Amino acid sequence: LYDVMIIDCPPGRTISSDIAVEKADLVLAPINYDALSEWGMERMQLLFEKQYGGKAWRFVANRVGKSTSTVDRD
Repeated sequence: LYDVMIIDCPPGRTISSDIAVEKADLVLAPINYDALSEWGMERMQLLFEKQYGGKAWRFVANRVGKSTSTVDRD
């Protein structure tokens, strides 16, 4: 019925987020661009590879600090 559906799940692994990821064609994960987020992205990448196989997913920076260089922003 729909071309695009956006489901906003709480951070972390919950039953609702697991179901949403399993059913999705593409998962977009919003992040803040900082050192902790880099660690989280690595952990999430491992989880997606291990648990969801070839599931398509991307990170989307929802906040970028003024001090972040233009090279890092790309």
